[in-house]
Amino acid sequence: MTVLTHLPFIVPRPSLRSERLQAACSYTPPSRPSSPPVFAHDHPPRLSMTDKMPAPPESHSSSASPTIHDEPGVTGPLDVSNENVPENLKEETNKGKAAQVTTAPEPREKAEDGALIVNWDGPDDPQNPKNWSKKKKWAATLIVSAFTFISPVSSSMMAPASEQIAGQFGITNSTVIALLTSVFVAAYAFGPLILGPLSELYGRSRVLQLANMWYLAWNLGCGFAQNEGQLIAFRFLAGLGGSAPLSIGGGVLGDLWRPEERGQAIAIYSLAPLLGPVIGPTCGAWIAQKSTWRWVFWATTIVDAFIQVLGVFFLKETFPPVLLERKAARIRKTMDPEKAGAREVRTVFDGADRHWKNIVAKALVRPFALFIHEPIVQLLGIYMAFVYGTLYLFLTTIPGIFEGVYREKVGIAGLHYLALGVGLTGASQVNARMLDKIYKYFSAKNDVCTFTNTPLQPP
Repeated sequence: MTVLTHLPFIVPRPSLRSERLQAACSYTPPSRPSSPPVFAHDHPPRLSMTDKMPAPPESHSSSASPTIHDEPGVTGPLDVSNENVPENLKEETNKGKAAQVTTAPEPREKAEDGALIVNWDGPDDPQNPKNWSKKKKWAATLIVSAFTFISPVSSSMMAPASEQIAGQFGITNSTVIALLTSVFVAAYAFGPLILGPLSELYGRSRVLQLANMWYLAWNLGCGFAQNEGQLIAFRFLAGLGGSAPLSIGGGVLGDLWRPEERGQAIAIYSLAPLLGPVIGPTCGAWIAQKSTWRWVFWATTIVDAFIQVLGVFFLKETFPPVLLERKAARIRKTMDPEKAGAREVRTVFDGADRHWKNIVAKALVRPFALFIHEPIVQLLGIYMAFVYGTLYLFLTTIPGIFEGVYREKVGIAGLHYLALGVGLTGASQVNARMLDKIYKYFSAKNDVCTFTNTPLQPP
């Protein structure tokens, strides 16, 4: 009796799948019977044959028939001589004796034009960011969260020192004083339009770290500003680089974690931009009281430089098209130089949509198209504009209220920002930690097939 014990799991051929599994996963069988199934996600699930087969009669003959171990729904050997077994199952079983059953798509496939298509080396390819170890995933997540934390810190840290800056530069207009703080956030509206497309062309890690170095340089320059014009200009330029983690960080988490695993990662990532406007002014108030306002910028520059060093070592590239393009480049180098020029090597992501003109055009048009045509985006956009405007209205007025009206010192007045942190942190953490449970609940309720290593159990 032939026993298929060398496979960790068996993915059924399209002809053997039950109707229930096809409906749940919305699976369309491939046109070529020899090709394994292609799933919407890059990690095929561990599936099982849930259709109950009639138990074959016990036989003491030595005829060879395959046995599938540790598979739910299959309780014994499949006797293809049994007349109750469907004909298509007999045919596939007989073919399985002569050909090895594969569990993943081939990493290199031939296209109709003869090109070599580069893909992941199966569902467990260690180069795929979703298959990285937990330690490596969390290292990248924490680095991105740290980038996302330091940018909002800089956006609000100078708020308690704004009166001190106004006195040194002779600024009397309250609007200009508030602009010193809020102009950093104004750059958030423009930075993602440039940095988003660049991250899809050159990768997340490279753009994140270069943008952070841009922010570091201009934030350092803010500490050397000699007039209000220089300070406002340097703050705006620093905000362009500081917008990268907020616009690209979510993409990094999407590259690393599967939908049902993202809740805990989002809990950490979403905490950073909320704690930044709270910790920043609190620390900035004590720095302004004990030292000079210039150290507000120099202190954040020192912390950001430390985060940048960690990012160089622990933040690796996570964007699949860029990773596969690097893999394709390595394959081109190993090919025969005489044949390499005659045969095209491309990834599964290569196409007209990957051209830089299309990526930039989509990035520029997509936000406005979504806002115009999607009511839910309009609702959330207006709500977030109101919330963010109210938040920075608090950040810029708290120092004046508690220092001017209640005669508190700068450091003591800065402690009032902690009240914002309690509410923001509590609400975000409760919401983020419920995401996994809510996702799994509605996936099960609507029979959505989530691609994990857990087998589908029969009803």
